[in-house]
Amino acid sequence: EILSVLCLVILIAPVALVPSMFALVSMLRMNRRLQPAILETKRLDGTLASPVYTLFADVLAGLPVIRTSGLQQLWVDMQLRHLDAYSRATFLYHACTRFFALRLGALSNVVLGSTALAVVLLGETDV
Repeated sequence: EILSVLCLVILIAPVALVPSMFALVSMLRMNRRLQPAILETKRLDGTLASPVYTLFADVLAGLPVIRTSGLQQLWVDMQLRHLDAYSRATFLYHACTRFFALRLGALSNVVLGSTALAVVLLGETDV
């Protein structure tokens, strides 16, 4: 999608070739650096979600036994530990994706601004 937009911009305003190439190289570098972190945090998020669901299913299956033995607080504490680990991984994953989106948005704004400036400055010449 990004490549098609870049091609369209270059066809309409050839002045945008230099900023577009800069943006393409920058996006590829950012992708190469941030993609492994995003994939690893997504894997961690998925791995830590399983114990939360398993423990919840176990609690529902053995609820009468847990209540009669008076171990409710133990199960609540265990569930909270699992939820805490899962929520930290989820927060980390969302922080990584938001950071990546923020950087891409800033890069797009730089390309747009530099292209607009070049078009205005070269407005009277044949582009």
